Amino acid sequence: MPPAKHQTAPLTDELTIDQAIQLAVDHHRGGRLLAAESLYRGILEVQPKHPDANHNLGILAVRAGNFEAALQFFKTALEANPNKVQFWVSYIEVLARTNQMDAARQVLERGLKVGLKGAAVDKLTVALAHPTIHDSVSRVAEEQKGVTTSEKQNVSPARKKPKKQKGIASGSATHGKNSEPNSADIDALLKHFNEGRYERARSLAQVMIQNFPLHPFGWKALGVILMEMGNSSESFIATQKAVKLMPGAADAHSNLGNTLRALGRFDEAEASCRQAISLKPDFAEAHNNLGNALRDLGRFEEAETSCRHAIALKPSLVAAHNNLGNVLRDLSRFEEAQAIYRQAIAIKPGYAEAHSNLGNTLRDLGRFEEAQASYRQAIALKPGYAEAHNNLGNALRDLGRLEEAETSYRQAIALKPDFAEAHSNLGNALRDLDRLEEAQASCRQAITLRPEFTEAHNNLGNAQRDLGRLEEAQASYRKAIALKPDYSLAKVGFAECVSLMRFHSITPSVYAATATALTEVWTRPSILSGVACNLLLLNPEINELLALEVGTRSNSTPSPYDADTFDRLGKDPLLLALLTSAPIPNRNLERLLTNVRLHLLNTALKTNKEGSNSTAGLAFFCSLAHQCFINEYVFACANEELQQAVQLKGLLADAITSATDIPPLWVIGVACYFPLFSVDNSETLLKRTCLTEIRDLLTLQIVEPLEELKLRSSIYSLTTIGKGVSAAVQSQYEANPYPRWIKVPKANTPKPINAFLQHKFPNVKILPIGNLHLPDILIAGCGTGQHPIQTATNIRGARLLAIDLSAASLCYAKRKTQEMGIANIEYAKADILKLTSIGRAFDVIESVGVLHHLENPFDAWRQLSSMLRPNGLMRLGFYSEIARRDVVKARNLIRQRGYGSMPNDIREARQWLLEMDRTDNLGSAVRSADFYSLSACRDLLFHVQEHRMTLKQISEFIVGNNLMFLGFEFTDSRVTSAYKLRFAEDKAATNLTNWEVFEQENPDTFIGMYQFWVQKNTE
Repeated sequence: MPPAKHQTAPLTDELTIDQAIQLAVDHHRGGRLLAAESLYRGILEVQPKHPDANHNLGILAVRAGNFEAALQFFKTALEANPNKVQFWVSYIEVLARTNQMDAARQVLERGLKVGLKGAAVDKLTVALAHPTIHDSVSRVAEEQKGVTTSEKQNVSPARKKPKKQKGIASGSATHGKNSEPNSADIDALLKHFNEGRYERARSLAQVMIQNFPLHPFGWKALGVILMEMGNSSESFIATQKAVKLMPGAADAHSNLGNTLRALGRFDEAEASCRQAISLKPDFAEAHNNLGNALRDLGRFEEAETSCRHAIALKPSLVAAHNNLGNVLRDLSRFEEAQAIYRQAIAIKPGYAEAHSNLGNTLRDLGRFEEAQASYRQAIALKPGYAEAHNNLGNALRDLGRLEEAETSYRQAIALKPDFAEAHSNLGNALRDLDRLEEAQASCRQAITLRPEFTEAHNNLGNAQRDLGRLEEAQASYRKAIALKPDYSLAKVGFAECVSLMRFHSITPSVYAATATALTEVWTRPSILSGVACNLLLLNPEINELLALEVGTRSNSTPSPYDADTFDRLGKDPLLLALLTSAPIPNRNLERLLTNVRLHLLNTALKTNKEGSNSTAGLAFFCSLAHQCFINEYVFACANEELQQAVQLKGLLADAITSATDIPPLWVIGVACYFPLFSVDNSETLLKRTCLTEIRDLLTLQIVEPLEELKLRSSIYSLTTIGKGVSAAVQSQYEANPYPRWIKVPKANTPKPINAFLQHKFPNVKILPIGNLHLPDILIAGCGTGQHPIQTATNIRGARLLAIDLSAASLCYAKRKTQEMGIANIEYAKADILKLTSIGRAFDVIESVGVLHHLENPFDAWRQLSSMLRPNGLMRLGFYSEIARRDVVKARNLIRQRGYGSMPNDIREARQWLLEMDRTDNLGSAVRSADFYSLSACRDLLFHVQEHRMTLKQISEFIVGNNLMFLGFEFTDSRVTSAYKLRFAEDKAATNLTNWEVFEQENPDTFIGMYQFWVQKNTE
């Protein structure tokens, strides 16, 4: 603290040193710091080593941030009077604050050797300050404390006068009107703040600012108080003013960083925290606040480093432990997070926030009972803690205790009426309780409170969808996505909602969103393919093309397409997205694409004959070739057309051999009729620079199939394949991987298996499985991998064994799994009927759409059930006898007509069935998406073995085999809502007798399959 900036008040005949020190202390404690400093310095002119004057000047130096001067003052005071504990404490604390930890330890050790003791000494290693934003207020308060004075001396009334000093008279030690608030006002403000009386504390801070507008304490305190009151905008004004008044104060910058965080200005918050650290590198609280800002910016690894730095500087900083736990949760390191929260609680057992956050981590780990116990502990410590009541509601909802969850959410709202999260969560609980109108109202209230609350918009969409208000629901989902473009739950919600809709005119926003949903894979593309066709058929350009088509064209028919037709089609994002994602399940679009393919073939052949090398419509034609490969060349093809396609294939093979330039249209034309890998030496096409524009097509039809061939040797046999039906089924699937798929949705955050199912079936009590954190899961009949990949990404810690009869399908599955970087799936070739021989048990077994193709489905089900561990879970899918009625009719017609199951037979039979449907309604047999690809159509109408079940049969098996029915799965949540309207007493929707009645009344309910979960009942 440079002396040149201050005048010194010398002592006079009327003022003894004792009187001077007492007067200085009075000024100091009253907040009149300039007057106090002047008197302290006057004392040092008379007595340079006066212990109290030196010590108190050290306190003032600390306040000014001049730690170097403070150390010198404290050292002088200690040397002058080593018997005063406070001198030791002050000196050691400043050594520690300036990161001179070794020196601080040495001084402490020296003091202990001479008998230094007391509470202050004991607390040197444990921080007293509350490690939160409140520190900045309490720190200022602490600067008013620690002032020392000399012990009173017995002085007689006729005491001697001290030696007269030269200079200014004694009256110069005072400064007229006070320039700083007094300690009594500061103490009163702090008392109200610390006891939660924020309005009163704010009033006192505002009065202080009016009286002392240039003093930083009032501004700093007001900023902190307003933050606690949730008024971040006004807090910013006050905190910014404090920074301007004291630009060198690290804590002011740190507070500003917190305020900027609350305003969502995370980059500026980071800058403010870094400024605080540059001013005071050992400022643990600023490192902690920087960690929070970095976490807000999604820079979790850096945030972790900052929090750990804060803890290293100040191990007792409980907020840093708590915030480190939050970051570790963000990084999905839940076990580490749990340990850190427990450390925070060990440091401060009454830290309610840490108990609540520990509960959050226990929820992440699927330990719901322990989680709710942690929340209850937080509430016991802090009954008005609205967030803990809200979190308790979440845990109770996880446990299926919905009425209790509702109570907790309402308690949170009672404590904090503007608590948007609690309103939104209440909406979820009410939805689970089938009180959909109330659920919608709660979500709307959350949005009113916070219009940009993404999750509330999504939850509102869920309630609206259940109510059948699909137009409103899709708008809610799109709003959520607009607010948070990477919000996967809203994307899935939109995709599933719009898939249930049928449009009569194009809404541009929905058209664009559906195209994006297919391109970015918000859900399985097959779910969106129907509505995408619906929207495409409303496109005027496609309608015009369809009007030109009156049937399948031939080579003798002139082409109706102009030169720009396909360039225009190649600019339609929805059309291109659908062509390259899934089979197109619409007869009119199929007819159009079949004729366009013929046009492309003729154009490609002319390219050779006339030398034309036009690239018009290349993007569209490439997408058409993708579609043909995906649907396994299911389009009708007349003999003449096939001969021309073979001719083009020969031209391509010759061009490959001769190493001449190859027109891209040749490659595309062939790819529309045959997979390119079937062309001799096709892999050399990958090296042709003239084909860079069609690189994706080459990858799809050459690179990927060749990779699958290489994987054949890595697929091992877990069992032998039985004769009879098993061998016949294997033969059917070995020819081509089935189902052929291109994309799967990106994974949501995986959940523990019990949480995953409890949210799926909120009204059912699900017994905990023994191996909760690393469940062993069997996928019996995994096909080409969509099913195991979905399970692997949905269930946390899952370890999967996926088996199938078909090596071709397994290779496809393994390639896709490797592409996605998924490492927790083991693929093997096996016969379900021989699986018990492997001697393994599983926590979960899934077999959807598989057992009904075996010779005796119920025997197979029984064998799989025997492989379940206690409380084991099963997911199954069976064909419904009622819902399959149209398929049965079509299968009988095919049998009567004598069609085989070879590709040409299937193509011909499809066209015949489409004609039959004009006069004899075949319903779902020709409207199912499965009808529109070769292998899926074979599975639908030509399978060598198919059983269909009834709910009565399924119910009898469940009862007879000690299983517990958990519930059906539906993409369309309106089905469950309709059932509950019909059978209101069955809240869990698990009464299969009721479902049998419901299916009789609504025969298309299970048009896909009966898909359901059961649990092994060991209670």
